[in-house]
Amino acid sequence: MNSSARSWWLRACPLLLGLLSCSGEDDSDRMCTLIGCQDSYALTVSSPDGTWPEGSYKLHVDLDSQGHDVDFVIDRPILGLGRDVIGGPEMSVSFLPEQPCPASGCTNVTRHHLVISGAKSPSTAKLTLSFNGQTVVDQGGDLLVSSSTPNGPDCEPTCRFAETKYTADVSATK
Repeated sequence: MNSSARSWWLRACPLLLGLLSCSGEDDSDRMCTLIGCQDSYALTVSSPDGTWPEGSYKLHVDLDSQGHDVDFVIDRPILGLGRDVIGGPEMSVSFLPEQPCPASGCTNVTRHHLVISGAKSPSTAKLTLSFNGQTVVDQGGDLLVSSSTPNGPDCEPTCRFAETKYTADVSATK
């Protein structure tokens, strides 16, 4: 056996053994992969024109009645890839482009969503967003929850993704 064939087998054997080890004892014809996933959520806030004016913002989010507060200031226009406000495992707050960036890059992108996300899957959310002291979003309710089994049907893990969308009319407060 030449060295390239031996190298291929050395790389393929652990993968094949891993795939075979996931098949159930009673379901010998079922195969599972070894892809991981984790529960997550995304709350997306849009402004009608996609822009976010400079000023002071206060964000309060209740996820299954657990509250989170974030105060932030926008001191210059949000352009390109956007901007992170805070980041962490429980909650990340970022401004992200409304559309995927074109191959030429994101330098001319001016329309952004405010995205609140994290590594859990709550069932309910209440979001309050104020701009310069005026409430521009105050909504709550059940989240749209979907499940994913990336390793195949009847294979662990099963992960949940919870999401909803809001609109903040910050242009009326400019």
